Amino acid sequence: MNTQSSHVQNSGQHHPVQDDQERLNAPDIDTILQPDLTHRYGPLTYGTTIWNLAEYLDYTTLRANSVLNLIRNQFEAGSKNLKYDHIYYSFLSVKMDIDDVRSVIDVFLAETAKAELDFLSDLEGIILRAGGVLSLLCDRFLGDDVPRSNHEVMIGAIDSILLELDKIEPMTRDSRIAMHTSQRA
Repeated sequence: MNTQSSHVQNSGQHHPVQDDQERLNAPDIDTILQPDLTHRYGPLTYGTTIWNLAEYLDYTTLRANSVLNLIRNQFEAGSKNLKYDHIYYSFLSVKMDIDDVRSVIDVFLAETAKAELDFLSDLEGIILRAGGVLSLLCDRFLGDDVPRSNHEVMIGAIDSILLELDKIEPMTRDSRIAMHTSQRA
């Protein structure tokens, strides 16, 4: 069996391609790749509390908002300097942050008291809506046949994601206030 992957050139980029047999015989990724990703979860490394979740959501949302605003500003300025793969990977980076948040929320939903479930369910809805638009944006810039995007449409799509993500900060602030109040009582 050939253990080296062949490469196919696609849009000036190289993408590894493996045959079916090679993929079937590959070890499970969990047994070969175990990096320390705690830097991605920041406050959650101090414990899985709603307070730490709120902190994690705040900084992850700020990171996503920063990338989206940079891309939005390029579209708003009518810039033609951004390459499609830069746009794609920027959107993909934000989508991965959103997917991380969804995964963390799923864990909290499974392990959290009933009083906090409404907060988490609302967050889950926000994340699902933002992630859906991000998936559409990623799909738009994936592949060889990238359409020339209408800048106004792109700005509108980015704004819809930003509007969803902007709902998170007040929710996390309110959860911190409620938690602080209940601890004083």
